[in-house]
Amino acid sequence: MRRKPFCEVLAAAIVLGLSGVACVHVRAEENSIAAGWEYTYKVLEDDTAQITGAAYREDEDYSESDESQLYSIEIPEEIDSHTVTGIAKEAFRYYDSVTDVSIPASVKSIGERAFESCSDISTLKIADGVETIGKHAFAYCDGLSSVQLPDSVVKIEGNAFEHCEGLTDFYVTPDHPVYAVLDGVLYEKDGKKLCIYPYGRSESTYKIPEDVQEIGSYAFSGCDDLNSIELSSTVKKIGSGAFAGCSSLTEFTIPDSVEEIGSNPFRNCTSLKKFHVSPDQPKFIDIDEVLFDKTKSLLIAFPYNYRSNQYEIPEGVKEIGAYAFEGCNNINKIEIASTVQVVGDHAFEYCDYLSTLVFPEGLISIGKSAFAWCTGFERFSIPSTVQTIGAAAFDECYNLKSIEVPSGVEDISENLFRSCSSLSTVIISDGVKTIGKDAFRYCYGIDELEIPDSVKEIDEDAFEDCNASMMLIVGRKSIAREYAREHDILYTYTDADSWLHK
Repeated sequence: MRRKPFCEVLAAAIVLGLSGVACVHVRAEENSIAAGWEYTYKVLEDDTAQITGAAYREDEDYSESDESQLYSIEIPEEIDSHTVTGIAKEAFRYYDSVTDVSIPASVKSIGERAFESCSDISTLKIADGVETIGKHAFAYCDGLSSVQLPDSVVKIEGNAFEHCEGLTDFYVTPDHPVYAVLDGVLYEKDGKKLCIYPYGRSESTYKIPEDVQEIGSYAFSGCDDLNSIELSSTVKKIGSGAFAGCSSLTEFTIPDSVEEIGSNPFRNCTSLKKFHVSPDQPKFIDIDEVLFDKTKSLLIAFPYNYRSNQYEIPEGVKEIGAYAFEGCNNINKIEIASTVQVVGDHAFEYCDYLSTLVFPEGLISIGKSAFAWCTGFERFSIPSTVQTIGAAAFDECYNLKSIEVPSGVEDISENLFRSCSSLSTVIISDGVKTIGKDAFRYCYGIDELEIPDSVKEIDEDAFEDCNASMMLIVGRKSIAREYAREHDILYTYTDADSWLHK
């Protein structure tokens, strides 16, 4: 693995006195290779440093034979007189030849995806001092077989070690103030919350121990060898995504003790056919093997491998929960009840073959990424009653050809129609006030688009990488006219058929 030094890129910034970013060459003190690392970092408000990345540096005595040696990253405790207290988001993501990582006691936080997909890491040393480990921080680190957590760690995101194929055991000391381990599985100290089940374990069945009251978010995420998980009668809460990607599960029983279920804990369970809920369960119910709350107003989770490729949401349902249908590729038609008012975040994301979906009037809110990557749509009718549409709701719907944004929607949010490359007919109703960042990016099929005078703000990159010959139809004194002129976009006026300007 060779990486170009970041210093060359940052040198000009440093000369100009941009003190927030700097670069320094740091040698590993032990187990060093023939070449060292150049770290990039930023100085935080408290004058400490956060590592943002590193580049592999070749010394004068570097030889090609060094490529075959094991690579080690030893995070320094100090850089340029600044104590290193953090590792930033994605700092070492995809450094896939690194085998050894050592994190010193000065570091307090390991950021989101900091070491994600460092697939060759086999030795991880986290010193006593680290307090938090962020989302996906060590996800897809397949070389890890075990992780020793120091007593200082007080918070670990549930998916911090997801998809680590070799990971079978966690270890903590008996004196750890927050966590405990039972047979390699990580729990909170009192044993009432199961935090992380190691991805690499080979068991096909697992029974949650008695006294466990909560299954943490993403606790079993991606554990595809498990075909049966039995919850104890003491479990009260199932966290969001708790069993996401457990692709061998075929059915799941919700015990009567469960009082709370987070956003679809069963997303991407590709073999899941049905839910079982007893009539005595006070909070939840299954209707035709689909999971709902007891009032039948919230659809929580739809089985990925449902018995039919069509489904009718029953009357009375008011909300389709977050991630409820995510990735359900065998469904091509869904009939929506007239009572539905809310579509949750990511509710239908990655439903590739869903081609027929009609919402009746009465729908009020569409969540972020609700229909992202629904590539089966050619047309989508947004009811006139809709008031909010979340960011990226139709992102990557690349077969979508036409859509109308109703007047009740004030904001065309960030990434709303990004990469809808077949989109050719767009109607923006009078009442829309803002068009967000990358809202129409990569919408190559739009030849002309009328923007009403109600639009008062358009992001700099709203129409980035669109059709070069796209024409905006604008009011003579509108914000859209000024935007078109500033961004060298063709435009004409709403009251003129033959005037063309650039």
